[in-house]
Amino acid sequence: MKWNRLLLNASLKLGASLDSARHYKRQLVDTGFVNVTQVEYKWLINSWPKDEKYKTIGGLFFCTSKFESTQRIFESIWVRELK
Repeated sequence: MKWNRLLLNASLKLGASLDSARHYKRQLVDTGFVNVTQVEYKWLINSWPKDEKYKTIGGLFFCTSKFESTQRIFESIWVRELK
Protein backbone atom coordinates (compact mmCIF):
# COMPACT_ATOMS: atom_id res chain seq x y z
CA MET A 1 0.00 0.00 0.00
CA LYS A 2 2.80 2.42 0.81
CA TRP A 3 4.40 1.79 -2.59
CA ASN A 4 1.08 2.51 -4.34
CA ARG A 5 0.61 5.72 -2.37
CA LEU A 6 4.16 6.90 -3.16
CA LEU A 7 3.71 6.10 -6.85
CA LEU A 8 0.39 7.97 -7.03
CA ASN A 9 1.90 11.00 -5.27
CA ALA A 10 4.85 11.00 -7.68
CA SER A 11 2.51 10.86 -10.68
CA LEU A 12 0.46 13.76 -9.27
CA LYS A 13 3.61 15.87 -8.93
CA LEU A 14 4.34 15.19 -12.60
CA GLY A 15 0.81 16.28 -13.56
CA ALA A 16 -0.22 12.88 -14.91
CA SER A 17 -2.22 11.11 -12.22
CA LEU A 18 -2.37 7.34 -12.49
CA ASP A 19 -5.94 7.33 -11.14
CA SER A 20 -7.35 9.83 -13.64
CA ALA A 21 -10.01 7.39 -14.85
CA ARG A 22 -11.85 7.91 -11.56
CA HIS A 23 -12.65 11.46 -12.65
CA TYR A 24 -13.70 10.93 -16.28
CA LYS A 25 -17.46 11.14 -15.65
CA ARG A 26 -17.16 14.37 -13.65
CA GLN A 27 -14.83 15.86 -16.26
CA LEU A 28 -17.27 15.07 -19.07
CA VAL A 29 -20.21 16.55 -17.16
CA ASP A 30 -18.17 19.65 -16.25
CA THR A 31 -17.32 20.07 -19.93
CA GLY A 32 -20.98 20.11 -20.89
CA PHE A 33 -21.87 16.56 -21.77
CA VAL A 34 -25.27 15.41 -20.54
CA ASN A 35 -26.66 11.98 -19.66
CA VAL A 36 -23.17 10.65 -19.02
CA THR A 37 -23.28 7.01 -17.95
CA GLN A 38 -20.43 5.32 -16.17
CA VAL A 39 -20.07 1.57 -16.55
CA GLU A 40 -17.50 -0.31 -14.51
CA TYR A 41 -15.97 -3.57 -15.73
CA LYS A 42 -13.83 -6.14 -14.00
CA TRP A 43 -10.20 -5.75 -14.96
CA LEU A 44 -8.57 -9.02 -14.04
CA ILE A 45 -4.98 -8.27 -13.17
CA ASN A 46 -3.90 -11.30 -11.17
CA SER A 47 -4.74 -14.93 -10.44
CA TRP A 48 -6.60 -14.31 -7.17
CA PRO A 49 -10.24 -14.76 -8.34
CA LYS A 50 -11.91 -17.96 -7.16
CA ASP A 51 -13.60 -18.62 -10.52
CA GLU A 52 -11.16 -20.70 -12.61
CA LYS A 53 -11.94 -18.77 -15.83
CA TYR A 54 -11.21 -15.40 -14.20
CA LYS A 55 -8.16 -16.83 -12.44
CA THR A 56 -6.69 -17.91 -15.80
CA ILE A 57 -7.46 -14.60 -17.53
CA GLY A 58 -6.03 -12.60 -14.64
CA GLY A 59 -2.91 -14.74 -14.52
CA LEU A 60 -2.28 -14.29 -18.24
CA PHE A 61 -2.74 -10.53 -18.00
CA PHE A 62 -0.40 -10.32 -15.04
CA CYS A 63 2.34 -12.28 -16.79
CA THR A 64 2.27 -10.24 -19.98
CA SER A 65 1.84 -6.78 -18.51
CA LYS A 66 4.14 -7.19 -15.54
CA PHE A 67 7.30 -7.38 -17.57
CA GLU A 68 6.38 -5.31 -20.62
CA SER A 69 4.91 -1.88 -20.06
CA THR A 70 4.24 -1.59 -16.35
CA GLN A 71 7.85 -1.69 -15.28
CA ARG A 72 8.89 0.95 -17.82
CA ILE A 73 6.09 3.31 -16.82
CA PHE A 74 6.89 3.07 -13.13
CA GLU A 75 10.62 3.44 -13.71
CA SER A 76 10.13 6.58 -15.79
CA ILE A 77 7.95 8.13 -13.08
CA TRP A 78 10.46 7.34 -10.36
CA VAL A 79 13.40 8.65 -12.39
CA ARG A 80 11.65 11.93 -13.23
CA GLU A 81 10.42 12.47 -9.70
CA LEU A 82 13.72 11.62 -8.01
CA LYS A 83 15.85 14.07 -10.06
